[in-house]
Amino acid sequence: MSLGTKFYETIATNRKTAGLFTRPFKFRPLKLQSSPFLTLLLPLALLLLTTWLNLKSFVDQTVYFRREQPQDFFTTTHHLFNRRSFQTLAKIGHLTRLDQIWSIFAPGPPRDDGWHVVVGQLKDGSQVNVLQEGQPINWEKLTIKQRYELYPICSGESFSSICNGKMVIFCDHNLPNISVENGIVTIPQTSN
Repeated sequence: MSLGTKFYETIATNRKTAGLFTRPFKFRPLKLQSSPFLTLLLPLALLLLTTWLNLKSFVDQTVYFRREQPQDFFTTTHHLFNRRSFQTLAKIGHLTRLDQIWSIFAPGPPRDDGWHVVVGQLKDGSQVNVLQEGQPINWEKLTIKQRYELYPICSGESFSSICNGKMVIFCDHNLPNISVENGIVTIPQTSN
């Protein structure tokens, strides 16, 4: 039995004695008075911070994807937003999770696309499709229906990530019962 359960049962069986300890703590309703700071200034400050972070994200992305850096609004604003005082504000935005990333929009939307084909080699030298057990190895791009069948929980999104040059699989519960050791995939033998 856990300590918390034992403590609760002791208090429950000895309510009168436990009441002696809680007698000084009288119930008093909590009354809050609204202040202009909490009702107007704080939300306005957070709205301005979010707006600034969105503008900073857009400006940074625009400057990053340019080949040439002309002296215009974006370059000037980028230099202004990279000053120390603005970097402190950016940290507040990161801590409060008010920062947003707009990289899926122009001028530099993501252009990468891909799918997973995992080929396993059995002891007899034959090759198998590890992700789609019993299916032939297919290098063609998956259709949306095939993606949802292969990655039902992930909906075909965020299956893996490259971390320090190694693939990290997040939805490995969708894979057949396999083990990977030293880069060698081991598939348990099935009897037909």
